[in-house]
Amino acid sequence: MTTNTNREEAIARIMAVAQQLADRDAAAAQRLIDRKRRTKEVKKAWRLANPEKAKAAKRKKQAKRDAWRKQRLATDPVYAAEVSRKAKERYKARRSRMGAEALNAMQLAAVKRRKELDPEAYRAKNSEYRKQRRAQQKAEAVKYWITTEPSGDAGEMTSSAHNGA
Repeated sequence: MTTNTNREEAIARIMAVAQQLADRDAAAAQRLIDRKRRTKEVKKAWRLANPEKAKAAKRKKQAKRDAWRKQRLATDPVYAAEVSRKAKERYKARRSRMGAEALNAMQLAAVKRRKELDPEAYRAKNSEYRKQRRAQQKAEAVKYWITTEPSGDAGEMTSSAHNGA
């Protein structure tokens, strides 16, 4: 009978300790929530008191995020593929929602606007895009040329065909 009593007392002690830990954790969690709420309120008050500084800080933070994304896009192919996939999904959803004609018109208007805003930057970007596209097409042509077998004499360059005889 004493073992049962001892076991029950041990269980009661363990439950008491568990309850104390739970109370302590709950109090710590509440302190953390209060601290975060106060911090949020202070930041909001500062933003309202200093709107220009707040906008500048927001722009700076966004520029930092953009630089990080650009760096990761350039160095991490998995991330780049994921970003590309998501963009294609967004485009596909938008196209189905708005219709192809409306979306094409919007894209043409955006290109025209970019061209009007900064013609030099537009030309430079367009030139860079064309260079990349040409390089990509060359790579695809070489890959196709390497992977396909010529069928019969039609696809092969013989010395007589090369000499024009």
